[in-house]
Amino acid sequence: MHPVSIRTLLNSGLRMLVLGLALVATTGCTFTYPVKQEVLPQPTTVALIQPWPLSVGLYIPPAVKSRVFAQQAWRVPAGESAASSLHWALERMFDRVVVLEAAPAGTPLPEGLNGIIELSDLAYDYVIPEALRYEVELYSGTGERVDGWSITTSLPLWDIEQSPSTLMMNRGTEMAYAMRDVTAQFMVHFADRLMVQAWLADAGVAAAVRPAFSGDAAASPAVPKILLVPNLGTWLYTDATRAMDCVGRRLAQAQPPFQVIPADQVRLEFFPWLEPSTAPKSLEDLQRWAADPAIRNKMRAIGARYLLEFHGGTKTEIPKGGILCGAGFGAGGCFGFAWGSRESAFSATLLDMWEGGKPLDASATRHSGVYLPAFVLPIPLMAGTESNACEELSQGIHDRLTQIGP
Repeated sequence: MHPVSIRTLLNSGLRMLVLGLALVATTGCTFTYPVKQEVLPQPTTVALIQPWPLSVGLYIPPAVKSRVFAQQAWRVPAGESAASSLHWALERMFDRVVVLEAAPAGTPLPEGLNGIIELSDLAYDYVIPEALRYEVELYSGTGERVDGWSITTSLPLWDIEQSPSTLMMNRGTEMAYAMRDVTAQFMVHFADRLMVQAWLADAGVAAAVRPAFSGDAAASPAVPKILLVPNLGTWLYTDATRAMDCVGRRLAQAQPPFQVIPADQVRLEFFPWLEPSTAPKSLEDLQRWAADPAIRNKMRAIGARYLLEFHGGTKTEIPKGGILCGAGFGAGGCFGFAWGSRESAFSATLLDMWEGGKPLDASATRHSGVYLPAFVLPIPLMAGTESNACEELSQGIHDRLTQIGP
């Protein structure tokens, strides 16, 4: 049996097997998991973009609003959340939004509309890598179709190391993160299309989407805050999440303490610019983005001076033993034993967003064994390499922060 990483097993379908077996073997039921609302931008979330002085209509067909994605073991009602998140985005992009009860083509329209946005379809690709897709249509204020396009994003995959019940709870969480990424794509890239640019020009506005912040920059706090962000190359929601949480706690408890803003809060504070599909993908691009006056003022307003970017993660290989799964094992379960190794290797880059200067780096690596017994379900037994690596990495970061000084 060749070495197989946990991520490879996920992508080959083991993740779906575990999820299905977890429910079929224990209950035989299908569970409904709502879209996790706290992941989505909230009504009070302030988008860092300058709205266009236009009035638009929003139409979402009833079939799309009531859309439910489902497989044998789970179902996620997605339509209402997709509709509300798109409505939220339009309210930040335009001065006025009117919800329409009928399709824009061939029906009387309210006066004063510059255009209509329609979410004509909402689709889910069940083939790994799973993906969420929006179909968007743009109409003129009189109902003529201007343009149409698709917006797609892959759903995040949480690690198989979590328990089956936790993975199932993540179905609604994964859908929420995918909706958030699609919403960010819609806002940032709306004016990239030539037909949309022409429509905006006809309305007398410039087709530009740039960061905008109307608040006042606050005085520097006594203890500047640290923004935690994942790997710049991917900005995935699942990258080193436990390690980032661990480092955040350690820095807050250290002497002297440093206040940390968690990665997911950072994304919402700077929405829509730091989602996987919209964020800067290199250190140079990030520094240019952070130098924008609106972003710089936002950072000072929330008291954030440092940005701490994480690389790496936990790699698990299982080259020995074997596990067989099928109908002959516990009504569709698994039987066997496999083992291998586990390595947590993390590094972090510390940027001073106020003073600039050369980025500072810290790193940590820990190894352990991994054992995978299976009777009905494969359940990994792993040592805490991440917590050990976190302790070392936190100390290295704290040392560099205290060397910089106030």
